[in-house]
Amino acid sequence: MGAFTMLEAGTKVAGRYVIRKVLGTGGMGAVYQARDEVTGALIALKTLREDLYERDDLVKRFEREARAAESIGHRNIVGVLAVGDDPALRTRFMVQECLRGTDVAGCLNELGSLSPLSAVAVALPVMDALIAAHAAGIVHRDIKPENVFLHETDDGEVIPKVIDFGIAKVIGELDRMARTATGMVFGTPWYMSPEQALGDTSIDARTDIWSVGAMIYEMVCGTLPFGANNPNAVMAQIIYGRPTPLEHHWPSVPADLQAVVHRALERDLDKRYATMREFRDALTACALWRDVTPEIAASLLPRPSSFDGISDILPAEFRDDGQAAEPAAEPAAEPTVPPASVTEPFSLRMPIAHLDVAPIRLAPAPKTVARTGVALFFGGLALLGALHWI
Repeated sequence: MGAFTMLEAGTKVAGRYVIRKVLGTGGMGAVYQARDEVTGALIALKTLREDLYERDDLVKRFEREARAAESIGHRNIVGVLAVGDDPALRTRFMVQECLRGTDVAGCLNELGSLSPLSAVAVALPVMDALIAAHAAGIVHRDIKPENVFLHETDDGEVIPKVIDFGIAKVIGELDRMARTATGMVFGTPWYMSPEQALGDTSIDARTDIWSVGAMIYEMVCGTLPFGANNPNAVMAQIIYGRPTPLEHHWPSVPADLQAVVHRALERDLDKRYATMREFRDALTACALWRDVTPEIAASLLPRPSSFDGISDILPAEFRDDGQAAEPAAEPAAEPTVPPASVTEPFSLRMPIAHLDVAPIRLAPAPKTVARTGVALFFGGLALLGALHWI
């Protein structure tokens, strides 16, 4: 899709939300920082581009994301405050809490990998969020480092937040066929379960277990469970092969941790964990976590403000055209910062302050090649007219 008209600073959406600046852009729309004139709060306004205003399939996905996140209402899921549209601007929008920090993908791009304790500290809140989602009958289906945001609050607390329920499957809904088609295109191959790669229409919450397992594997190893360099090859490996043993990348990996992660990556559903809670309990029972208190766990979370220049090292596949979007003008009293334009249209990647930080255990691994393949794969699908969220 070509360029689309961005909302200018000062534009009032739905008579209430005043645009301040662009936070991110992508193929389907943009995210802006805005101020709610009713409450005075800063919010993130996620919008669907105006030329897609009447596209029923995309509007349904947009609204499904809002309903899913809102219905769960969990601390570790990005908060959705409202959803609506502005016919005059031909803009459909979602009002979300305004996050500050970076996603886990940005963290891994900066550090290469995390210590095992930090990886578990990130994974457990994500698992708690998914336990709540599954209890509400919602399967995310696209858990990956780009969809886990490390939100840093004003008082320095770091809160992992699951974002983008856009391809979530709501069990029992009637639009099964549309959801299945969307899932076929928009699950991310490197984190996709075998049943999702096969297009299984009976997909259930165990697909999220696989994806969390793949993300933990990447966080501790700095590389992915399957080593192919293009989406088709990696899906073939996922369907027919087995992940590279953790010990291949990390010879001293604790045996219990390796066993937990590899069980989550079992191709046979009957051998995989039956529930996310069972997976979580097995992870917390590992010897490395037994003496970790909630206070210690909080201190182990990566702190976005300790990284240097995450917004500057985003690889080209996170952008629409290889270039950062032009920042919208904003009031002179506040400095402007160029936003990163991202192919995941609504993943917010914001510039962060500098504090020195030592590298973590492993050198950066060549994840960029894999993510470039994902971008090319989905770019090709978009050009062919496939359905439709990048």
